[in-house]
Amino acid sequence: MESYTRRPQKRKKKAIVLQVIRLIVQILFFIFLPALYLDAFLQLKLVWASITGGSFDLIALLPQMVLLIAVVPATILLGRFFCGWMCAFGALGDFIYKAAKKLFRVNVRISERADHALKFVKYGILAFAVIFLWTLDVPGLSSASPWDVFGMIATVGSVPAIGYILANLTLGFIFFALIAFGSAFIQRFFCRYLCPLGAAFSILSFFKLTRIEKPAAGCGKCRVCTK
Repeated sequence: MESYTRRPQKRKKKAIVLQVIRLIVQILFFIFLPALYLDAFLQLKLVWASITGGSFDLIALLPQMVLLIAVVPATILLGRFFCGWMCAFGALGDFIYKAAKKLFRVNVRISERADHALKFVKYGILAFAVIFLWTLDVPGLSSASPWDVFGMIATVGSVPAIGYILANLTLGFIFFALIAFGSAFIQRFFCRYLCPLGAAFSILSFFKLTRIEKPAAGCGKCRVCTK
């Protein structure tokens, strides 16, 4: 029989292998599909607009919903798989956090109560996007999009259009800079607290078929699950 002490070691090795695979996948998506986040968000907008406009036709929309068709089943089966593995915007936050942790050796700890409260902010941002961007289509708000800025900066093989970004997406650039700053000190800062697409997938993940059972009675203060 396998000794009890070897089991944690095997689990740790499996976790390390999984993290390496995830990192490779993140880098590949970051290089080749940096706009995947924006594409998924726009496809959600398309679905919402067609439903509220009374013109929803699944067959007609299928060619424009390829990404959602692929992501939704994965979310139901595995939870927020897109966020952790495929989203280049989330990967950028991971890269910034890891680099800052090595350079500055600073790690801001958020209390469990504050963490729980801050996670609701992204639902407010999603509601704001649905009402003011998708439904009312308020002019001028599109220039405040940090992921549009990211899409232009992260395009591989071309020089980032910094001049255009500063002139036309000024507010979006400010938000992007603030997100990058927060990501340097708080792990998955944008994903956990601000991402409207993550909020949509969180709602969808309530229907997921697999879940991690957390034995609360045996929990200590390590916060590994939260991290």
